Amino acid sequence: MLTDGLFADEDLPELLGILTHLRALRLHADAYFAEIPSEVVDALCLAVQSPRFHCLELDRWRFACYDPPFIRLLASAENTLQALHFNGCINLGVHPLGQSPLIELRSLSTLVVGPHTMAIGVSFHKTGGIAATAPAAALMVQGSEGYLDVTPWPFYAPGLRKLTLNCKSIFPEDFSPSFSLFLRRSWPRIITSLELSVDKYMVTEGETAGLPNLGELTQLRHLKLVLRMSAYQALRPNYRLVIRRIHQGLATLPNISLLETLSISVQGGIVKASEFWAPLDAFLAPCVTHGALKRVRLNLGLVVYRGSKCKPVQGFPRFVKLLEGHMEQLRSTDVLQIRQSSN
Repeated sequence: MLTDGLFADEDLPELLGILTHLRALRLHADAYFAEIPSEVVDALCLAVQSPRFHCLELDRWRFACYDPPFIRLLASAENTLQALHFNGCINLGVHPLGQSPLIELRSLSTLVVGPHTMAIGVSFHKTGGIAATAPAAALMVQGSEGYLDVTPWPFYAPGLRKLTLNCKSIFPEDFSPSFSLFLRRSWPRIITSLELSVDKYMVTEGETAGLPNLGELTQLRHLKLVLRMSAYQALRPNYRLVIRRIHQGLATLPNISLLETLSISVQGGIVKASEFWAPLDAFLAPCVTHGALKRVRLNLGLVVYRGSKCKPVQGFPRFVKLLEGHMEQLRSTDVLQIRQSSN
């Protein structure tokens, strides 16, 4: 891992030059990518050209899609890079004239957009016309004003199989259209594994949008949803709506019979809410008997709230028994696993 102070070290280019068999690289710095010294950029580009190089992690960087150092680094690894991680990064947007290079990462199969990664771009819900102008390499992450942005990134991956997205403070009606647009405009429909984590997921009465619309994922086999609610959102009526949104989202899968594993984590809830899971049990049961579903894992954070603070409930075993009673079809096929989540 290379951190902030090392980039100013005069010996760094020479040290990078001896890494002829580099497999993975993590760059961590609260800095602008464009400010990396040119000799360091040259050495980095040479290092990632190793035939064995396969993983790049960028932590806390700020960059624009047209920054030459950023473009060069990706282009240097375009033939071997298999996994790309963005953690706490800020994409400062596209070229002022709307033109950015587009790199084909031929071997990329895994893309992870980690927590606190933001795109400073044009919000889908504020323009309405982004669908006609978004290029092929659009990446949807948490926007600067709480919206999901469809922001051009300088790469696309024709072989992408696994996608992990971490979002924050999202209303369902903001999320679903942007997610569907993201899939149509960016990656082919061959994603087999999706992990979606949403902090402070919010839902209110009267909403019709699901979470999320998975209609573009025709080959999905592994799905993980992590929803964290605030104290207010975890109250009983809202908890019922959240489970309904999950049901609606799963119903949009075009080939749900292909689904092999499903993991759902919901933080927040009360014991009396166990009956809300019964419709999901009835919906998923045929996927076991007539489809490929082998495991359904529920990670539930059962808590009580006092003011703005919460603490775990002591009666989780009782909740599990109640829940198993409402999900008898999945329980009887031995695919259901219920665990208590600590966060």
